[in-house]
Amino acid sequence: MTDPVSNVMNISIPRAYSNRTVQLYLWLGIISAILIRMVIIADHYNGLLSKVFFYLGVIGYFVFFAHRCHITTRRVGVLNDLELLHKLEERKPLNEMDYEGLEYIVRSISLSKERTNYLVIIVFSLVAILLSLTLDPGIIA
Repeated sequence: MTDPVSNVMNISIPRAYSNRTVQLYLWLGIISAILIRMVIIADHYNGLLSKVFFYLGVIGYFVFFAHRCHITTRRVGVLNDLELLHKLEERKPLNEMDYEGLEYIVRSISLSKERTNYLVIIVFSLVAILLSLTLDPGIIA
């Protein structure tokens, strides 16, 4: 069985990303969302342009979602390393490092712009579908 005191010594709480980094990934996600939705419209006018939009959008999404996965992995790592869920469920007292871990997780969630990104994806998906149906009325008929 591992000694919880020595285990705590090996844990480091990550720092939240800067506002500049958060904004960078927000815009990367938004631009990628728009590019992917523009494929449907561009395909009606220019096949090469639609491929460019597709590849740029997918590459952007790859980077964006790799970053999102990294953030989630860091948050879950703090939860698991400090056994925070167990401590909260059992109503065990929290030490200073536990509070630092909780602060990191809460701050990371509160600063996240993922909700904005999801809203953009929803809106541009609806716009792309409506424009595509307008440009290709044979689908409805």
